[in-house]
Amino acid sequence: MLGTGIDSGCVILNDNSIVYSFASHNAEIGGCDFWWYKYNNSTGKFEEYRSGLAATNVNYEGYDEADTKLYESLMNNVKVGIWEVANIPVTPENIATIK
Repeated sequence: MLGTGIDSGCVILNDNSIVYSFASHNAEIGGCDFWWYKYNNSTGKFEEYRSGLAATNVNYEGYDEADTKLYESLMNNVKVGIWEVANIPVTPENIATIK
């Protein structure tokens, strides 16, 4: 797959929810799987709220239009990006301190 890149990332949204994504960057494919997690006060954990398959290449037919619009709207609400190497425990308290 010459010319293909794959990456993953995690972002914290302004509403203290989290989106993890796994993306493929390829002119023919161009899309990402994503998982949206929301904090559950009852359990004290982030729990999967929704997942989907979003297109980054609008001509690719394998991805869902509604998921793509949802992912785009989530990415317009990003407070900060985090990665595993940051080694920051993800809790509502830590999210609140990130600027």
